[in-house]
Amino acid sequence: VHAKLRDGQPIPSGEMTLVRKSGETFPALVSTHPLLDDKGALNGVLSVSIDISEQKRLEAQLRQAHKMEAIGTLAGGIAHDFNNLLMGIHGRASLMAVDLGPSHPHREHVSAIEEYVHSATNLTKQLLGFARDGKFDVKSTNMNEIAQETLRMFARTKREISIHEEY
Repeated sequence: VHAKLRDGQPIPSGEMTLVRKSGETFPALVSTHPLLDDKGALNGVLSVSIDISEQKRLEAQLRQAHKMEAIGTLAGGIAHDFNNLLMGIHGRASLMAVDLGPSHPHREHVSAIEEYVHSATNLTKQLLGFARDGKFDVKSTNMNEIAQETLRMFARTKREISIHEEY
């Protein structure tokens, strides 16, 4: 039930945007009540406002945290499905490799597929780490080995790529 002023206008209450003396606007919770005299006539209005800027900021942070949690859950689901696909590809490539001799012209391509699957598996582990709130397995890495592996993969993809190594 809204109280009304003498001219029938409602007395404002609820969440509103107010303006500071500086001209800056801010969200506020406003509660307004009529002040009546002994005869029940309107004698004035009491209005109390509470700045809820911090509450609004915290609500926005909570919404963002929920979004990030949902993205993490989605990433985890996608990573698991993707990992299952990779295992199927790896299994098929391994079966092909068994039938190919070391000098077979397709042997190099099958080996490259297996390396790509290995790289994609590492990417999947990163996605799963993100999905688990950033809980990653921290371990030392030899950057020279990573560079060598990357060079080998690039060398197989395009014959136009020329690789020169310097140490």
